[in-house]
Amino acid sequence: MLDCQIAILENAFVRYFATGEAPKPIGTRHPLTTPFQAFPTKDGWIVIAIAPGVENQWELFCVKIGRRTSSTILGLTPRAYARSTTLTWSRC
Repeated sequence: MLDCQIAILENAFVRYFATGEAPKPIGTRHPLTTPFQAFPTKDGWIVIAIAPGVENQWELFCVKIGRRTSSTILGLTPRAYARSTTLTWSRC
């Protein structure tokens, strides 16, 4: 059973061995992929899960929800812009 517990914690183990710091709780957020978590809305919660691997997935998502992405204006990569944007969403 221990091997099964370790298998589901592989992300936490990698972060610990890479940084030397014990991982802290991160809620529903995925430690590497953004956005990949639950966000509060006016009438409950919504889970947004954009998986990595598609180059312009963040931009396509922004178009679908009616938000303009301005990562190039700010000089950020789409991933960095997605991270900074979704951090503000989770503070709502």
